[in-house]
Amino acid sequence: MLNEREDENLLAKALYYQPDQEEEDQEADFSKPPTSADEYLRRVHQEAKKLQDVVVAEIDPKKLTQGQKYNYENPVQDTQIANFSQLRISIRLPSQTEKFQKKKTEKEWAIFCFGSLYWNKLVCMDEDRGGELVKENIQGTQPLLSVLASFRQTHVVDLLELMVSWTEELNILGSEQGSWFFSLLTLTRKTPSPGRY
Repeated sequence: MLNEREDENLLAKALYYQPDQEEEDQEADFSKPPTSADEYLRRVHQEAKKLQDVVVAEIDPKKLTQGQKYNYENPVQDTQIANFSQLRISIRLPSQTEKFQKKKTEKEWAIFCFGSLYWNKLVCMDEDRGGELVKENIQGTQPLLSVLASFRQTHVVDLLELMVSWTEELNILGSEQGSWFFSLLTLTRKTPSPGRY
């Protein structure tokens, strides 16, 4: 419980203002802006005197409506629950994600991500790579959540390093490569240093 002295300290004015009796009697001209800080404080003081200490709103209880209820009817609620369940099932991660080998070769990663045509471009650009051209047309894989969920952090880092070297070598960055870069960067646990990639 606070004693009177502590109570007075709590109610102390933040900015002390004591007008002269002359200023107190003089009515401020509210049509013009104040010309000094003292005049501004005098106006605030005069306005505060006109206000009541406690103001209670007068509300006509007849004008208040009964609380509206937002309970849906059962058929609407059942439809919403069914739609939600379908959506939840459709975005659930598949239980069997693709299993990756511990280490994929550069060729396997290139074909897996971008397809055989991309690998063939890499082989044609660098004959020292030692890879052979792939004759069959294999499509690349999109960076879907079901694929990315099965990546380990080591896969992410290795694949990012490979993709950076491929991009520098071919000097091409298409939308497929951009989606893979973005997806892999979202999986990194540590932010890569700017000089690394």
